[in-house]
Formats: sequence, structure tokens, C-alpha cells
Amino acid sequence: MARAQEYDGGALERWASIESRLRAVEETYRVERIRKDGRPDPEGESLRQLEEDIRSTCETYIAATAEQRAAMRSLFEWSYLLPRYLDRCASIPDVIVDRASAIRSLRLALAAVSLADRKAEIRDLYIRLGQAWVMLERAGIDPRPCFQEAAGWSSGVELPDQFSIRRFLLGFEDSAYFHSSILPRLRDG
Repeated sequence: MARAQEYDGGALERWASIESRLRAVEETYRVERIRKDGRPDPEGESLRQLEEDIRSTCETYIAATAEQRAAMRSLFEWSYLLPRYLDRCASIPDVIVDRASAIRSLRLALAAVSLADRKAEIRDLYIRLGQAWVMLERAGIDPRPCFQEAAGWSSGVELPDQFSIRRFLLGFEDSAYFHSSILPRLRDG
């Protein structure tokens, strides 16, 4: 993959800084949530920084090597708070401005899904990614290559009672959900 070759020392340094801030947010949340009047969720400037860090993490993840991606996923695997913010990043805008920005938004959303790995709620993924698929198809953009690319970024680990994000992304178009909820919308479109 050509994009993985773009991952350089500067990106590693940026990720180290982002990871440090994300770990600090998670630790603060863990401490604050047990206090009687704790307000654990970030607000104001802290929230803005967290959302920026999540987007930067997704951008870095896209260009990372498989080993680096696995290390990045592990941060979110043990986290209580951070996957919620990944979930926010996994949405694409309701309006397609142009082809390039739509594909970029889809790739960032898929990176967030891949990073969340097994912490993601599969029902929500079907709905969110299904809406994105319909919107892109109606705009004349084929989402298949992005889904296939994101499957390549994703963990293929299969655990009992859990799904593999890789398998989910590769099988999205063949899923019962796609056939019952997406295809009819594409035909009506």
C-alpha cells in the first residue's frame, strides 16, 4: 500500500504526543467518574482538543504500518471514554461538497471504525455506514474501494461472541442488512 510508505518519523512523533494526551484524558475520566460530583467528560477547550486529537489519530492510522495500527488500536481497546469520541468521528457529513472531500470523510470514518475495533456497536455501524454508502452511491461515488482499503487496516482477530472489523467491512455489501435496508434505498434513489 503506497499510503503506508508515507508514515514517517514526524508522524511517529505526532502520534506519541497525541497518544500521551489521549491517555491523560482517559486517566482523568477514570478518576473523575468515581467522584460524587465528578464531571468526567471533557468540555470546552479540552473537548475541542480531544476531537482534534481523535481526527489526527484517524489520519495517522490511515498512513501507519500494520504493526503501528495494532499498537494504536490497543489504546482504544482498554479505554472507556475514547471510543465514544471515535464513534463521533465515524460519521460523514450529510452533504457531499465534492468527490475528494467525500472520500476523505469516508476514509476517516472507516479509520475510526477500524480503530474502535471490537468496541464498536455493530448495529450502529450498519446504520451509520449504510447511510454513508447510500449517500455516496447517489452522488456517483463507489464506496467499495474505501471499505476494502479499511478492511486492510483492520484487525482480523476473531474472538468468541465478537466480530472482526475486517470481516465486517469485507462482508458489508453481502450482509442481510445491506440487502434489506441499503439496496432498496439505492433502487428508489
